[in-house]
Amino acid sequence: MSYFPTYHTLNFFEDPNKILSIANKCEFIKSEDGRWPGKRTPNLGDIHTDFFNHLNAKILRLIFNRHTVYDILYNASVRFQKISYDDVQEINQKGWSHTDTRDMLTYIIYLSPDINDSGTSIQISKNFNEPIYTDVKKEFYKNTNSVNFDTYKNSRDKNNSQYETVAEFKSYFNSMLAFDSTNYHCADLNLKPGQERLTLIGFFHSIKSPYFPIPDMNRNYE
Repeated sequence: MSYFPTYHTLNFFEDPNKILSIANKCEFIKSEDGRWPGKRTPNLGDIHTDFFNHLNAKILRLIFNRHTVYDILYNASVRFQKISYDDVQEINQKGWSHTDTRDMLTYIIYLSPDINDSGTSIQISKNFNEPIYTDVKKEFYKNTNSVNFDTYKNSRDKNNSQYETVAEFKSYFNSMLAFDSTNYHCADLNLKPGQERLTLIGFFHSIKSPYFPIPDMNRNYE
């Protein structure tokens, strides 16, 4: 069941350089189980609580009436993520199509000033298929040299062939993309040697609200 449409806005932060200064002070850690490429920080809810609360309230105000926001309870995690060309190399410039199955709402804020073509595609499943070969993906993300490149590329392409792109969003600096976590999506990295993609990625794991946009849209009014 979908709860949210897709949201996109430019100039999300009034002072994005302030956000970059926060990122520069954080520790970035590689995924131990290979669930994602590159490195992420610890949850900002644990290390920058005021910013974490401000950011999530900002996202919720975009979606809900600002008065309703005070009636919303949520559980979320937010992390900065860095993906360099070396993390994905030439064979993984197109990411793996997937959903964030454990979450309700996903959002991404693009924070690399000079990289505009490293955004995200929103997709639909052609035959209601589940992602495949995720074991190959995880092994590659843990260690790019642990998987034969041809095996990796063939596995990724077979997985992605199950889905069709319906919208593409560029990675313009300080732009924000939010979407229902049940939506299939993949990263369009397009990184060149020496480049690094910095994002701020958030997941609302649960939201308790008086209403949700799509179910409310589908109500029958008398």
